[in-house]
Amino acid sequence: MSDIGHKETDKLLNHIENEVHSTYKQAYRETKAKLDDYLRRFKIKDKIKLKQLKSGEITEEYYKYWLKGQILIGKRWEEQVKTLATDMQNHNNIAR
Repeated sequence: MSDIGHKETDKLLNHIENEVHSTYKQAYRETKAKLDDYLRRFKIKDKIKLKQLKSGEITEEYYKYWLKGQILIGKRWEEQVKTLATDMQNHNNIAR
């Protein structure tokens, strides 16, 4: 039979686990929304850059350099989303 100390400790641990999960869930949602917004804006900017490339305003070299930077930024956002998702799955271990 559990004593009151064990019950209170379990209650506190459950509360902490729920708080950690809630925090990671919120961070995941916010970061995912930022990734989605970045990808939406990237499509618009890419169309503009392609028009500039076709009209000769920018060089192909510049476009490729710009595109590479945009892809790296997108990958960074994706990695953050994946990390938060993994942390959410492991929230019990994080909480303990």
